[in-house]
Amino acid sequence: MSEPDDRHVFRYFDGAREVYGDPYVLQRELRHALGRDVGEVLAEARAGDEILAYAAATLLLAAVRQAFGMAPWNPETNQGAQELHCRRALNGLLDFFAGPASASGSPPTSPPPTASASSPSPTSASSGSG
Repeated sequence: MSEPDDRHVFRYFDGAREVYGDPYVLQRELRHALGRDVGEVLAEARAGDEILAYAAATLLLAAVRQAFGMAPWNPETNQGAQELHCRRALNGLLDFFAGPASASGSPPTSPPPTASASSPSPTSASSGSG
């Protein structure tokens, strides 16, 4: 039987509340939703070609929503995940696989939104495709 400390749990804000997910399942679901490696799409999102970068960012946003189970933001009800929430969840997942948290066993988290938080960019994070 596993000890609770052996579990790698990823916490993120889904647009309505903080939820938990298995980072390995989220990574697999994200790759499936993209149809290819996350790093390839991130490279395209960083491309100098504005049309290619826009298409890649749009694909990433839709894939994150699908993989993380995030409902799109509805401006009429103010419910759902805004793009910022999706970017934070993606960056948190990429950091989990790229950073020391995965080696140390520290649970990765995506911070809840704050009014003064700046918008993190999914194109500034490492590919985290490992």
